[in-house]
Formats: sequence, structure tokens, C-alpha cells
Amino acid sequence: MCCRKAKERGADIALFPEMWSNGYHIFGRSVDEWKAEAISADSDFIKRFGETAKELDMSVGITLLEKYENGPRLWQGLEGRRSRS
Repeated sequence: MCCRKAKERGADIALFPEMWSNGYHIFGRSVDEWKAEAISADSDFIKRFGETAKELDMSVGITLLEKYENGPRLWQGLEGRRSRS
């Protein structure tokens, strides 16, 4: 995992690019198709990054396409060390 490599190299924080949850895979596809990939901000996807960050004693800035009542939106959170989760 990227977080482990970052920690091995001395990082205190790992930051992931926009819409990491689906790899920003929106081009050349229908809007409905990529909208269906939206996930909740309390998903297992986020929880796994939080658990890994705590285990490694580092912070992880993660992004996702969030499932939201008015349609998907970009979400970014900081997990791990000194975070609320």
C-alpha cells in the first residue's frame, strides 16, 4: 500500500489525488456510470485508510466521490494521527 511505502520513506502524512476512490475515471463514460461509483464518507474504503494511518502513526489525506442526497460530490478527509476518527 502507498501509505506503508510513504512511512518507510519517513513521511508523516500521505496525500492522495482528487477522487482517489474511482481513480478519476470519468472521461469517456456516461455520467450515470461514474455517478454510480459514489460511496459514503463513512464507507469501509475510508475506514481502511484510517486504520492503516493509525497503525503507522501517520496522517492520510484521502479523497472520494461521495454519495450525497443531491448527487455525488468531491470529499476530502484527514484520517489517522490527530484526526477525529
